[in-house]
Parts: sequence; structure tokens; C-alpha cells
Amino acid sequence: MKRALLFAVVLVPAATATAKAVKTERVTNQLEFSYEWAAKADAIGGLRAYLQADMGKAFQRARDDASDDVRSARANHYPFRQHSYSMSWDVEGETQRLISLEGSLEFDSNGAHPNSGTSALLWDRQVDRQATVAGLFVAAGSLEAATRNAYCKALDAERLRRRQGERMEGEFAKCPAYKELAIVPVDRNRNRRFDHLLFVAAPYVAGPYVEGSYEISLPITGKLLAGLKAQYRSSFEFQRQ
Repeated sequence: MKRALLFAVVLVPAATATAKAVKTERVTNQLEFSYEWAAKADAIGGLRAYLQADMGKAFQRARDDASDDVRSARANHYPFRQHSYSMSWDVEGETQRLISLEGSLEFDSNGAHPNSGTSALLWDRQVDRQATVAGLFVAAGSLEAATRNAYCKALDAERLRRRQGERMEGEFAKCPAYKELAIVPVDRNRNRRFDHLLFVAAPYVAGPYVEGSYEISLPITGKLLAGLKAQYRSSFEFQRQ
């Protein structure tokens, strides 16, 4: 068996504009693995530990999947193709209290085609632990109450545009549940306050694979601001419709 090659490159971030991301790469004859996060995220102790742990879990899953595929290929006499897994976390905005990251995943497990996905990660600096967008609100369901109609309407409009006016029935005509989406607070103008929420539906969530992912951006409204817990309100800013 070809000897496995392992690479691990870790760049320690500096408090400058030139700070580089932390990236780890591991390559074997079965798997090409890459996991990366922004230097700003690495500077936060709890967040760094979270990402390191997530990287370890992701590598274990990807390695096990590749090993299972090798055994299946041998047993069923089909060619094995090296798997790949690449995850990258980028900062989409940060405030005095919160930092918001969007994770972009690309992977190929020897299937009919490569796949992709998006994840959201929100971190509360003050308590140094993960938060959720829904958890920023006083009442359960406030996020959906303030955004659901606008999100579903915008998604349907984008679907209609991509489908050139054709309307689908069934699963890909429904508005996905929020638990199926990555919801990312975004600071577009980089003034350290979130001004939009980005709703990302990965392929197969809101439409077939060929349509790709659906990204719907909604501005922060007065209704959203009013529903936030007091300690998080200053992290967001109202946007005119």
C-alpha cells in the first residue's frame, strides 16, 4: 500500500491586516483533506478550541467514509477514486460581543458528482461560547415571525428566475424549515454592526442539485431589532427597506 502522506500547516495569526488563516492539510492515497479558519477566529481561545475539535471530527468521518468506500469498491468490483473534503470558515462580520463565520464545505466521496454545503457559526466573545441566531431573541419563534414571510417570498422569486418561469411541485416547491438552512449575520459595511441576515440553502434543500445553493439576504428590520435581547441589540443596526 502506498505510504500515507501527512501535512499539517498552522499559521499563528498576528493582529495586523496581513494575518493569515490557519490551515491544516492531510493527504493520503484515500483522502485529500483540508480545513481552514480565519486568523480572527483563531485569536479567540474558545472558538479556536471549537474549530480544532470540529476539524478532528470531520477528519475522522471523512477518513472512515473513504475506508468504507475502499472496502465496498473491492467487494463490488468498481474503481475507487480518492475522496476529498475541504472546509473553510470566513468571518462575515464581528461586533464588540459577537463574531459571525460562514463555513463553506466542498466534498467528493466517489459519487455521481461533488457536493457542497454551508454552515453558520456565531460566537459570543463575552462568555466565550457558541451562540445561535435564534437564541439572540427574547422569545422563541421571534426570528421566524420577523423574517419567514420575507424569506419565503424572496426564495420563490429566485426559484422562478432560475427556473425561467417554470413552477415545480413537491419538495422543491416548499419553503425549507429554518433548521435546514445556514443563517449568517453579515456586516456588509464593516462598521462592527450586523446589517443583514444571510439565509443559505445548500443543494437539494430548496432545489435540485443543478440549481446549486440558494442565498437570500434580508436586511435588519425594526421588528428584528425589537425582538433581540438587550445585550445583543447594539450588535445590529436597522436597514431601510
